[in-house]
Amino acid sequence: MLVGTRILEDGSADGPYFAQLRSELLGRGFIVGSIDYGLVPLYRSSDQIKAAKCAIRFLRAHANELGIDPQHIGVYGPSQGGYISSMLGTVGPEAGYDVGQYLNQSSRVQAVVDMWGLTDLSNFSGSPWWFSLLAGNGTRAQFLSVSPVGHVAPGDPPFLIMHGTDDWMIAPHHSQELAKSLHTVGVPVTLVMIQHDGHGLDMPTVGKTEQPGPATVIQMIADFFTRTLKH
Repeated sequence: MLVGTRILEDGSADGPYFAQLRSELLGRGFIVGSIDYGLVPLYRSSDQIKAAKCAIRFLRAHANELGIDPQHIGVYGPSQGGYISSMLGTVGPEAGYDVGQYLNQSSRVQAVVDMWGLTDLSNFSGSPWWFSLLAGNGTRAQFLSVSPVGHVAPGDPPFLIMHGTDDWMIAPHHSQELAKSLHTVGVPVTLVMIQHDGHGLDMPTVGKTEQPGPATVIQMIADFFTRTLKH
């Protein structure tokens, strides 16, 4: 699979829950959109961020016709989508990712939900040996330049970060490190470690029960956006 799909019910175990989240948000008066994006290694991480930032600028440029509030935009995503969401919440225009169309609009977001996303591309400890190969070669400084933890600063939007304690693909330290960095500079952040969960909303360790469960997690996300975006 070379493209992250905008289709929520994609046949995965998590699909119905993300469809449930969409319904919950729509029921609370939000407008919900989803984007496609290229996956590493065919596409570079920087390409993903540029595309996502362009999508935010597009929403603001067409806010009136879409019926959205351009001052209250939140993002969420799992895994690679969590990484992209965290980059949208931490990377400012000075980093050079704002290129292409609608450059008269801001790509800043006002709330971020990161679900088990990568946050430090210089540290793949706890992941399968082949996982770090996806990042390619580079110095620590180069990896941090494309990592959320490398861009955290005061004034970043509120974050809700979630990660399974038994995640075999992206180790929990990624979410823990990002939460610590955000807290250190005074950014509102909530870290939820989902007990007995692997890499996904509905990926329990064999013989165990996730706590909190997927349905509860969905409600937590909807509550977070209601609290941070509905004014």
